[in-house]
Amino acid sequence: KLTYGDNKFLFTGDAEKSEEDGIWTNIKCDVLKVGHHGSDSSTSENFLKKVEPTYAVISCGLGNSYGHPTDKVLRRLYERNINTYRTDLQGTIVFTSDGSEISVSVSPSEYTPPSQTTTAAVTTPQEAPAQSTGTTYILNTNTKKIHYSYCSSVKTMKESNKSYTEDYDGAIAAGYVPCKRCNP
Repeated sequence: KLTYGDNKFLFTGDAEKSEEDGIWTNIKCDVLKVGHHGSDSSTSENFLKKVEPTYAVISCGLGNSYGHPTDKVLRRLYERNINTYRTDLQGTIVFTSDGSEISVSVSPSEYTPPSQTTTAAVTTPQEAPAQSTGTTYILNTNTKKIHYSYCSSVKTMKESNKSYTEDYDGAIAAGYVPCKRCNP
């Protein structure tokens, strides 16, 4: 933990839930470096209740093979109205403190939680409704590939070729294949 005047920064490194549960005293902070690149095994609900950050930083590579950050962690941060910054989407992020105020070099990343209903873009009426996984996939209707929303391929995809679904199995059944960059 780094304290400068009234500003507090907490760097958790690769801490997972078991380490987070062991930290009890003096952990409230303004800026939280999210643990373990935003994996499901870190940044638990209980930990966020104890830390109460205003800002969160997730350090991870674009299109990494681990799928970090996970939608569960992004949703936890979103539901607590924590301004979230991601190196995979925003590159270098600089926080500046004068001891009382904190400024950030970029705007927070946007997160839109997946809808609670499954998009029927790749299902047919004869199929039973798919169970929602909580993850929205981007389909390229031209290449027939399935992508995570953070995949670098999505940035270059024409809007007219994009379709959205939470039904991964339905997309596979409709002939779509997983992208080899983001490996959904």
